[in-house]
Amino acid sequence: MRRIFDAHTHIMPLYNVGRRDPAVNAEYKAYGKVVYSGQYVFRAMPDIVADSRFPMESLIEVMDNAGVERAVIQQTESKRMNVEILSAVEEYPGRLKGAVTVRPNEPGCVEELRLYASLGLSVIKLITAEAMGIKGAYSALHFDQEPFLGVWRTAQELKMSVAVDPGAVGNPGYRAEEWRRVARMFPDLHIIFCHMAFPDPDLTVKGKELYRYVLDTLKLPNVWMDLAAVQTFNKSEMYPYPWAVSAVRRVMDECGPEKLLWATDIPSTLVDCTYRQMIGIYECSEAFTEEEKDMLFFKNACRAYRWPE
Repeated sequence: MRRIFDAHTHIMPLYNVGRRDPAVNAEYKAYGKVVYSGQYVFRAMPDIVADSRFPMESLIEVMDNAGVERAVIQQTESKRMNVEILSAVEEYPGRLKGAVTVRPNEPGCVEELRLYASLGLSVIKLITAEAMGIKGAYSALHFDQEPFLGVWRTAQELKMSVAVDPGAVGNPGYRAEEWRRVARMFPDLHIIFCHMAFPDPDLTVKGKELYRYVLDTLKLPNVWMDLAAVQTFNKSEMYPYPWAVSAVRRVMDECGPEKLLWATDIPSTLVDCTYRQMIGIYECSEAFTEEEKDMLFFKNACRAYRWPE
């Protein structure tokens, strides 16, 4: 049986129904619905989940049922869950790694980072998009300048990995040039672009140029991409999602099969397909060799997240 490592999951341990988040002008409703600014609805989990919860126990149950061995729990800056994710990692140290979210422009950021790293969180999650998360939180900052440089120095020293959600191609937080400079300045810092850096099937000419820059950055030895939610980008498709398979195949051909990590972004992606289908998209495809599948599903994530096989 193939070993499987999900490089991008989430937990929702809090009872969200009725809760408001002023940082993003969001309201959390039943059945996984999130309302932004009173109108935009995003479904963060399947509509059968009435209380909008997906705790660590649910994550482990889903993993067990699908034969998934390991996972990284990511998070968002709009709902910081450092303590909750730390608890999950402490409960399942052989199966889970967890991401910490810190804000480099806040006093004590590096000290907070060191604290959580000493307690067991080995990943930094950074959402740079200005569409969701903390809108415009980093608009006045640059990832290749202070105070971010202090964070990257500390992360490299502590052997932490950095998971970056840059948002859709072309949004103000999509600063590929800065990330390339960071990757070169800190060659021992492992950087993972989430959601394959958003290869939208309808990219404009300018968007394709920006995405090309990210692919060139991916060729650096300390940079990877995860595949979280890639199957959802082409809205006209359903399982087995041939566009997602072809997009992954193209990146593999150009940058190498060692650069991509299988990942799902559950629970939100369970709205579109089952967890087993998210495995089957690539496992059942003839577009990849058995060796490439072993790398995609397990070996690459072990390397990117510094977890011995």
